[in-house]
Amino acid sequence: MSVDTQLVAEIKEQLNDDILSFAWMAQIARLLKPGRNKIDCIGSVLDSVVELCNDGFIVVGPTRETNGMIFIDAWPDRELGLRARLEFEIAKYGGTQDQDFCFWIQRTADHAK
Repeated sequence: MSVDTQLVAEIKEQLNDDILSFAWMAQIARLLKPGRNKIDCIGSVLDSVVELCNDGFIVVGPTRETNGMIFIDAWPDRELGLRARLEFEIAKYGGTQDQDFCFWIQRTADHAK
């Protein structure tokens, strides 16, 4: 796993008071390095998410809405198990619009601003 530190820094910056979708992080990866192909962008996002999750900076999972609030149901997976789950979720939607929102990330309470 080769983590793109520039992407990690940008994800951290954009997480100030919000949650980020898979599609948004992939867009950030494309904008930071326009020459990178789609597969490399996705791989970079996955590496970054796993790194940030392993460091306890974020939680990752699907969202649910309750009483007008959006919550992330955090997956307990870490390391290779988390990466496998992320890959599975991306593949499960196979290029449909739902794939854009197959997982979300949010800062943990310990890293809230």
